[in-house]
Amino acid sequence: MTAIVEKYIGTDLIQKIAKDNRFSQEVLDFFISFLDNFLTELKDENALDENEPIEELLSYPLEYISKYHQMIKDGYSLAWSKEYADNKDFCYEDNLLAYCYYASNKVSSVVALTDLKLFCKLKYDDQLITDYLVRMATEADLYCEVGIEKAACDFSEGYKQQIKDGKSDIYAYQYANLISYNYYHKIYCEDYAYAYEKAINNGKDEDYATTYADKYGSELVDIKRRAFIHDDEEMLDYAKEKAEAYINAWEYIRDNKLSNINTFYADYEMAYIGALHPDDPSEWSTVAESKKIAEQKAMERYLINKGN
Repeated sequence: MTAIVEKYIGTDLIQKIAKDNRFSQEVLDFFISFLDNFLTELKDENALDENEPIEELLSYPLEYISKYHQMIKDGYSLAWSKEYADNKDFCYEDNLLAYCYYASNKVSSVVALTDLKLFCKLKYDDQLITDYLVRMATEADLYCEVGIEKAACDFSEGYKQQIKDGKSDIYAYQYANLISYNYYHKIYCEDYAYAYEKAINNGKDEDYATTYADKYGSELVDIKRRAFIHDDEEMLDYAKEKAEAYINAWEYIRDNKLSNINTFYADYEMAYIGALHPDDPSEWSTVAESKKIAEQKAMERYLINKGN
């Protein structure tokens, strides 16, 4: 027992509080340390009134230790429990989750993940939410515009709905992941998921799939969200062809390790779409033929630019 706690609270009362609340020795020691700091700060600020009723003086400390003790009883680490008690009444729930995780992570990444999984189990008991939060904690960041807990719940809900609607696991995951950020247009999310799944099913790697999906989604949403052309088949087909031209050029650049590509993408697209839609119908080319023509013409321009 410290001197200031003994003076203003007293050993008997502290022991009674500990007994009534079934504090472990560890929690009791923490409570005494907290009281010591709390009383010292009040005294340093000349805010410690010796005539203040003990119930009022202990009001905040008891509220604080109640939060801390509950976290400990639930199985959280000391760091998570302290951060929770420190911030519970002063920040949004989503921020609180991030604060607790980061505080625990300073002690140990293993302990932090254990705490996070416990949080998910006690509050949600939903593996999709758990996996989302763990992924965001380990691979990304526990902050996003919509708030990380709502994002996790939106991901879970979105994934389950897509599966219910007959979509594949690949499609559902990509769609729900984008929707969870509350940033992307729904149309973009749908077309991104479609293109990503198409690429993966065609044996393409992750870099290809994400690059293609982003371009495909961006081109299609630009048409579909416009009131007067959203269902124009020619415009939609043109957008899809632009996406195909882009990913073909991207893959060619990667596979051939081209550098200083300058106008390669634009040259490829112009040649590719021109071959698919020539002014003279008799010069029409298949997709495979158009791809070869575009590669040849883009490389010709590339070599000229490189020579200059």
